[in-house]
Amino acid sequence: MYLKTNTPTILRDQKGIGLVAAMFAVVILALFGVLIARNIATTTVASADDYRWAQALYSAEATGHLTILYHDGGGGFGAAPNPVVQNVTSTIIENWGGAGNPSTLSVQGSITGTTISRTIEVKYIL
Repeated sequence: MYLKTNTPTILRDQKGIGLVAAMFAVVILALFGVLIARNIATTTVASADDYRWAQALYSAEATGHLTILYHDGGGGFGAAPNPVVQNVTSTIIENWGGAGNPSTLSVQGSITGTTISRTIEVKYIL
């Protein structure tokens, strides 16, 4: 019994299908890589903005606390506080009504060089 070597097979005329399949797999893997890189870049930017947002908020809160402490006579401040936080500018808008009267304090913390800023408003009576 001899095997015939000239018998046509189904895959004999499709020698390049392996190359096409490999190219398809490479393109799919490249797309996944691009999606992952884009996701990482977006997450990094969002995390940096969240950090700056929190820094501006906490700076504004600290400025508000120090201003109220100044009016209350605590802490031994001789003048209204002007806290210095790196890259944060604090703006104080105050309506001091005096002791025993309602007062309003608005403090804005702005990160220099960006559009990020947070404002707090405090209403209090001393």
